[in-house]
Amino acid sequence: MMAMAILAMSVILTTTSCTKPTATTIDPADPCHPTITAAASALDKRDNAAFLATLSTPLRSSLTQYLDLTGTGAAKLAKVLRDAKVVAEYDQVRIYESSLDGKIVTFMAVKEGEQWLLTGL
Repeated sequence: MMAMAILAMSVILTTTSCTKPTATTIDPADPCHPTITAAASALDKRDNAAFLATLSTPLRSSLTQYLDLTGTGAAKLAKVLRDAKVVAEYDQVRIYESSLDGKIVTFMAVKEGEQWLLTGL
């Protein structure tokens, strides 16, 4: 599972298309809006520490030594986050869908303590 998460992140972060930052389509009332916005902003700035801070503990632990935001794929992932729409809501989990190169991408936000963090990227 960890290898799949690393591979998925690697594929997304090593693509070559670049996009211009735009406003998020996530509803500002969505409890995950601040986390998703912070993650997209961190990707725009190529700020590894800020991006890692938006990830769930297991994902953060598995990516810390492998994360490389220097490629242009970071802009694609930021767009995926900004364009995401919630498709399912539960007490501790929210599921989002977006698109990347014409394909549906699904990721989740999980509640750790009082904070919503991203996983499944």
